[in-house]
Amino acid sequence: MQGYKSWISNILIGANFLLFFLAISVDKIVLPTFLSWTGHFHPLLLHLPLGIASFSIILWLFKRKFSGSSFNEIYELTLSLSAVSSVFTALLGLFLSKGQDYDAVMLRNHLWSGVALSFFTWFSWWAFTNLEKVKPYWTYLQVFGLALMSFAGHAGGSLTHGADYLNFPDKSKVEEDVQAVITDTTAYFQLAVRPILEKKCVSCHKKDKAKGGLILASNPNTTSDVWVAKHANFNEMLTEMAQRIDLPITDKEHMPPRGKEPLEPKEIVILTNWINAGGNTNEILASIQQNHALFADKELLLQSSSKEKIYTFPFLSSKKLASLNDAFTVVRQIANESPALKADFFITKSFEISKLDKLSAAKEQIIQINLSKMPIRDEDLSMITLFPNLEKLFLNQTDISDKGIPSLKKLNKIRVLSLSGTEISIKSVPVLATMKSLEEVYLWHTNITEAEYQDIVKKYKNIKWYFGFSPNSTDILPLNGPILENKSLVLMENDSIRFKKSIPGAIIRYTDDGSEPDSLSSPIYSHPLVFSKPVTLSVKIFKPGWISSPTYTFSFFKAGLKPDSTRWLTSPEPEYLGAGVQSLTDNSLGKIDQFRAGNWLGYKNNHMETLFRFKPGDAAAIRFVSVHYGINVQSYILAPQYVELWGGDSERNMKLIKKEVLPILVKEKLNEVGTSAVILEVKKPTRYFKVIVKNVDKLPAFHPGKGDKGWIFIDEVFFSK
Repeated sequence: MQGYKSWISNILIGANFLLFFLAISVDKIVLPTFLSWTGHFHPLLLHLPLGIASFSIILWLFKRKFSGSSFNEIYELTLSLSAVSSVFTALLGLFLSKGQDYDAVMLRNHLWSGVALSFFTWFSWWAFTNLEKVKPYWTYLQVFGLALMSFAGHAGGSLTHGADYLNFPDKSKVEEDVQAVITDTTAYFQLAVRPILEKKCVSCHKKDKAKGGLILASNPNTTSDVWVAKHANFNEMLTEMAQRIDLPITDKEHMPPRGKEPLEPKEIVILTNWINAGGNTNEILASIQQNHALFADKELLLQSSSKEKIYTFPFLSSKKLASLNDAFTVVRQIANESPALKADFFITKSFEISKLDKLSAAKEQIIQINLSKMPIRDEDLSMITLFPNLEKLFLNQTDISDKGIPSLKKLNKIRVLSLSGTEISIKSVPVLATMKSLEEVYLWHTNITEAEYQDIVKKYKNIKWYFGFSPNSTDILPLNGPILENKSLVLMENDSIRFKKSIPGAIIRYTDDGSEPDSLSSPIYSHPLVFSKPVTLSVKIFKPGWISSPTYTFSFFKAGLKPDSTRWLTSPEPEYLGAGVQSLTDNSLGKIDQFRAGNWLGYKNNHMETLFRFKPGDAAAIRFVSVHYGINVQSYILAPQYVELWGGDSERNMKLIKKEVLPILVKEKLNEVGTSAVILEVKKPTRYFKVIVKNVDKLPAFHPGKGDKGWIFIDEVFFSK
C-alpha cells in the first residue's frame, strides 16, 4: 500500500507543478502537434473526475455503513483516483485550448478553476492520508470542493456552449416572435433569413463562441437580433456561406457541421436565393415585386406564416420512437407538442431499403422523409407510399427517373416534393401536376431546360415550381463574385486554378498584373489556369444586363521547397510564436481574422529577420521567394514598411538581392482586413537566404493607436521553383 501511495504522490507532484507552470505561461508556449492532438481527449476524460469526486462525496455521507478500516482504504483510493484524473483532465484541457479560438476571459476562468480543482483534489487526498486534524472539518471541505467543481464545470459549459447556455427560455420573447405582425415594411431578412440563422447557425457563431471569427448577433447578451456583426469581408462571408451549405453533409467543411441539425432543402433554397440576390438585410417586402429574384420565396413564406398545423393522430410511444433511431437514421418530432415525426437518413453506404420498412411502425405519424443522396431507385418508391400522412418528401441526388414518378400519385397528402439533382425530365411534370395536394416542387439541376421551365410555370399555376433563380429580362441585378474551387491557395506541382460561377451565361474575366478586369479586353476564364510562378489574380464576373460583381483578389503560391534549416535571428512576440519557426515553411496559410491561431508569427518590438539554408540541389532550383503577410488595420496589424531579401554562399557572406518598399497606410484603408504577399525574383543560385520584414515605426495620426508601433504578422515564406 505504501508503494502505491509513493507512486501516486510522485505523479501528482510532477503533474500538478507542470500544470501550474504551463498555466502561467500559456500565452507563450508552443505545443508540438501531438500534444495539441491529445487535447481532443479532454471532453472524453473530463466526466471521469466529476464522477469519481461525486462518488467520494456519497461515500463520505455513508461512511458509518462500513466496518473496520475498509472505509479508509476505499475512500483513500477514490480520492487518489479523483486527484490523478483531475490533473490529467486539466492538462488535456490546456492542450486543447492552444488549438482553438475561445473567448479569452471565459478561457481564463475555466483554465484557472480547473487548476484550482486539480490542486484541491491533490490536497484532499494528501490531507485525508496524512493530516488527522482536518477530518472533523471534512464535510465542509467537501462542500467547498463541490462548489469549486460546479464553478469549473459552469466555466467549461460557458466556453463550449456560450455564456447563456443555462438561461431559461424567454417565454415572452417566443410569444413576441410568434405573434409578430408582418407588414409591407417588414424586412425580408427578418422574415426569411433571420429565423434560419437563429435556429441553425447562431449557437456556434455568437460573441461568446465565435467559430471562425464569425458573429451572428449584434447584441452581445442575446441571440435574438441576428445580424452579421463581425466578419472580415461581408461579400466573402456570403460566398463562403453559399459554398458550405452546398457541400455534401459528409464534408468536414459542410455547414451546419455533422451532429448539428441540418438545413432543410427549403432553408437551403431561401439562403441561396437571398445570397444570389445580393444578401441585402434591409430590403422590405413591399419592394419585392413579381419580377424580383425573391418574389416566389416571399409569397411562399407569407402563405406558410400562418399557425402551425394540428395533427389528430396519436403520439408514438417513446420506446418505439427510440427503436427507430440508429447511428445513421434520425427520427424526431417536428415540434415538442406535436405527434408528427420526420425522418432523416445519413451516409449513403449505410443505407438499406429495409430501413424504410422498419419505419412502418410509425407510418401514421411520419409526415416528412429525407432520402437525399441515398441509393433510392424507381422500384423503391412503392415503399414510400406506405406512409399515408406523408407531406414532405426529399429525393435530391438519388437515382430516380421519370419511370418511378407515377407511383408517387398514391401519396394523397404530399405537399412538398424535392427532386433536385435527379434524372427527372419534362415527361414527369404532367404526372406531378395531377397530384391535387402538391404545392411545391423543387427541380434544380434536372434534365428540364430553361425554356421548358418557362412553359411549366405558365401552364401549371396551381404548383410552385423551383428551378433555381431565373431573373426577368427587365431586372438589373448585381452579380455575385466567382467561387474558387481550390481548397487551398497553395498549389502543388500539377495543381491548376479553378473558378466557377453561380449564374448561367455569366463570364469570368481576370487579370494577373494588378489591374482591374474589364468586360472587353481582360482574358476570359474558360478552363483551369496553370501558372509557372506565384501569381495574384484579380477576378470579376460580367453578364449583359447585369451589374458586374465586385473584384475579388486571390494570391496563389507554388508549394515551397523545404529549407535544410531555418533559424530566427529576431524572435516574434512571446504571445504570437505560431507553431515555432517551422510555421514559416509548412505550406499552410492562415486566416487573418484568426490571427491568434497557430499559423501566424507576430512582431512589434522587433522586425522579422530569419535565416534559411538549403541543400545545394534545392538552392539551384529556387526562382521566387514570396513573403505572405496579414492585414487587420483596426487590430494594429499593417502591411510591412519594406521587405528585404539577402542571399549568399554562407551566413557571413550575404548581399542584398532585392528590397521592396510597400505603400504607406492611407485613411481610406483604415478598416482593411485581408492577406497579401511580396514576391521577389531570384536570378542566380543561392544557398543561404535572409528575409527581413520591417514593421511600421509609428501608426499615423488618423489611426486609433496613433504614435504606437505597428504589428506585422507573417505566416509563410515560400521558396518556389
